Amino acid sequence: MVAAFQPKTAEAGRVGPGGPSPTPAPAEPKVVAQEWFDAVAAGDVDDAMKVSAVPFLWDGKKMVSERDKLRALYDDVLQRRGSRRLIPERVEVMPADAPHTERYCGKDHAGDGPVVKFWIQKQHVGVCIVRGKVVGFSDS
Repeated sequence: MVAAFQPKTAEAGRVGPGGPSPTPAPAEPKVVAQEWFDAVAAGDVDDAMKVSAVPFLWDGKKMVSERDKLRALYDDVLQRRGSRRLIPERVEVMPADAPHTERYCGKDHAGDGPVVKFWIQKQHVGVCIVRGKVVGFSDS
C-alpha cells in the first residue's frame, strides 16, 4: 500500500508537491446567509462580522463603508435585542438578476449576487451575498 501524500502546512504558499495553493471557492450563498442569520439571532457580533463585508447596506436604508462602523451597528442592535430563537419556516434563494435585489444589496451590489430570504411568520429577512460574504440585508 502506498501512503497518501500529506502536504506540509502552508509553507512557502504551496500545497502538495510543487503546486500553488488553491484559492478557496466562496461558500454557497445559502450557507453564508445561514451563518449570518444564526449569528445575528444569537447576538454574536464576532460571528456576524466574520461573514460580513463592506460596503454593507444596513436594513435597506443605510450604506456602511467602514468595518468599525458596521461592528458598532451590530453591537448596538444586538445588545438591545439580545439573543433570540428564530427558526425560519422556509428559506429561498433569489438569483442576482431577480427583481428588487437592490432593496437588499444596495446600488453598489445590485445584480452582483443572490439574495437569500428567511421567512418567519409571514415576514422575511433578505440577505445579499456577494463573493461569499454578506453585503446587506433588509427585513422591511
